Amino acid sequence: MFSVPKSTHKECIITKLQAINIILSSVGETELETLENPGADTVLAISALERATEEIQLSGWHFNRDENYALIPDSSGIIHIPSDVHRVVAHNSRRYVKKGSRLFDNMKNTFNIGKTVKATVLRIIPFEDMPLTFRYYAAIRGAKKFQNSTLSSSTIRSVQEKDEAEARFACLKEEQQVSRPTLKPLSMLKNSFSWR
Repeated sequence: MFSVPKSTHKECIITKLQAINIILSSVGETELETLENPGADTVLAISALERATEEIQLSGWHFNRDENYALIPDSSGIIHIPSDVHRVVAHNSRRYVKKGSRLFDNMKNTFNIGKTVKATVLRIIPFEDMPLTFRYYAAIRGAKKFQNSTLSSSTIRSVQEKDEAEARFACLKEEQQVSRPTLKPLSMLKNSFSWR
């Protein structure tokens, strides 16, 4: 069983190597000392961590959401979206949408926006830049994905699902504390959530 550390020690971090070791140990593999020259299982574990890291961020959290981002057009009026931006929600308007790597005006049917657009953007940030709680969640979710692709054990799957649910709950709790500190404590609502 994996758990988010309750330590308040400032150096309490989870590195990419530690996350990969969590993933590998979930199927009984030996832990690594380095990620240099990875073997086949390590490559699969790294891929599982990367997929989990991206999936977690798709719904948008306090650490990967920029609320008042200025999208500025180039000299030809085109707004190019940074490559790490997954979603764009223009303020006070549904007319602008992200299409590929540019902003599109649905009403005028053009990429030529010609003005700055304020928006909320969701970024996909690297694993190392996520808060500790979310790095643990990514490691545990990655372990579940890795285990599902390499082993078929309902006992292990059950433990992994419980671990993932606990890690997700810790993320939801942190999100509430950071984004909406005046709401009822999430711990009082825990039993009302259903986990996948």
